[in-house]
Amino acid sequence: MKKEIESEIETRVYETAILIVDSMSETEALEKYNAIKQTIASLGASFISEELPYLRGLSYEMIRVIKNQNVRFNHAYFAWVKYNLDPAKLIDVKKKLDLDEQIIRFITVKTVAESTTYTKPNPVVRVESLASNPDGETDEMEVKASTEEVINEIKDDTLANPLD
Repeated sequence: MKKEIESEIETRVYETAILIVDSMSETEALEKYNAIKQTIASLGASFISEELPYLRGLSYEMIRVIKNQNVRFNHAYFAWVKYNLDPAKLIDVKKKLDLDEQIIRFITVKTVAESTTYTKPNPVVRVESLASNPDGETDEMEVKASTEEVINEIKDDTLANPLD
């Protein structure tokens, strides 16, 4: 029993999200991601799940110092990996990722092995094109009616299938 408790304490589940510079091709970004995973694996990690890098727009401009110059980024390759690792070795992961100039930013969080993502759908309301109204005005009653319809549909779906 004591041995089982010790083995559970030895490793924890972490998830690291990474933004890789956009100046490389998709193949190079994948190679960089695999090199990052290899670095984590060399510290004794076992992988649970991952998402391969894909190019995306950033919510705001980020700046990273590369070769003593501020480089601005509006796009980056985003990827994440979830793994088991000894907590004492997590500082080594941080040090290695901090030194890599091809990584704009990263964050590591403690998590659980199971997927815990659950989000309720948010209503999306589309207002008819203003071009259809020559005077550029939108009828408030139309917007209110369409908003109420969408919200009622979501409520009905949520009540029918609360865990879907």
